[in-house]
Amino acid sequence: MQKQTEDSIHQIRTQLKKRKGHPAKQITMFYAEAMQPLNNPLAINLHWEIVRYLRIPYFEAANFGDTGIQAEDHIERMLTLIEAGNAEKAVEVMQAFNRDGPRLFIKGLPFMMNGEPPVEQIPFKWQIYREHPQLCYTLAAELMSKIDAQAYKQGEFLPSCQALAQEYGVSLITMRRTLELLNNICVTETLNGVGTRVLSGKSAGMPKLFQPIQKILVLYLQALQIGALSCHDVAIHTLSSLDDDGYDTLDRIIGRHIEERRAFLLAETCLRFIGGHSPSAFVKEVYHQLYHLLLWGHALHFFSQKMDASQTHEAYAHKLRDALSRRDAESFASQYAELMGLFLKGTKLLLLQLGFEEQQLV
Repeated sequence: MQKQTEDSIHQIRTQLKKRKGHPAKQITMFYAEAMQPLNNPLAINLHWEIVRYLRIPYFEAANFGDTGIQAEDHIERMLTLIEAGNAEKAVEVMQAFNRDGPRLFIKGLPFMMNGEPPVEQIPFKWQIYREHPQLCYTLAAELMSKIDAQAYKQGEFLPSCQALAQEYGVSLITMRRTLELLNNICVTETLNGVGTRVLSGKSAGMPKLFQPIQKILVLYLQALQIGALSCHDVAIHTLSSLDDDGYDTLDRIIGRHIEERRAFLLAETCLRFIGGHSPSAFVKEVYHQLYHLLLWGHALHFFSQKMDASQTHEAYAHKLRDALSRRDAESFASQYAELMGLFLKGTKLLLLQLGFEEQQLV
């Protein structure tokens, strides 16, 4: 909300006039236009995926009755607050409306169902629209996920190329390309006649940021922004549902990162945990997809080490563990959101230093 300008607000009003009288489409367009200043196509893609999943474009305005007036009032109030520079209050209004929105939506369901019996719920799947990557990029993300989960530890050798090809059901050529990709971004190194081993952050060299990797890193930054903007509420929701074993598990994960000098992995590791343990199937799906995009941050670990941010990461790791020991979900969420914000800011600065254009980035 803080990024809105006079021009962007004018654009929102113009778009809303085209959909006057249809509350669902007005709300949909309002939030789509409001997100434009983020310069985050991934976030907008998620928005439209939700719209598609809910089939909002197919709803008739008549189904919502007097909720149309409420929707228009909400939008006008939001725009008025934004124009007045009161972004914080606008966020509060938005959150309140989002809490009440499902109730208003459900009121219209009987009119839309036409007496038909309920059917089995279809789970939400986030289809991230992008250029179809080569299979080796998907496999590389899978292997980085295993490395991140300590299935393959630093200094250890991966299974042979042939064994990996059989495990994933791909050709030897595809697996060789996958390992070459991991070598190029300094996640692994292949020793002739010996095998491919996992590199530590300190032993990693200068990664080769080819064009496909650059595109993935732009997506990585977009995923990081979505995580930074949402992780506070998601963390509270997840931690509030955990028992003591859940808290202790997360504490051990963070503690292991400290011991192994890998606190720079906190962003994706905590995101994976709070997403994977969320009571919400929707959050699980979204955070699963975000996590796999964040894995490409491995390509930047060399630069992170050189920027000497390890002390900052470790300091936050200790703060997070302290909050977990006190079972303080709010404190953990606040510290984690702050850490994610620092990751986002630092990563964008780093990409700019590496030659990325400002207009490419969030």
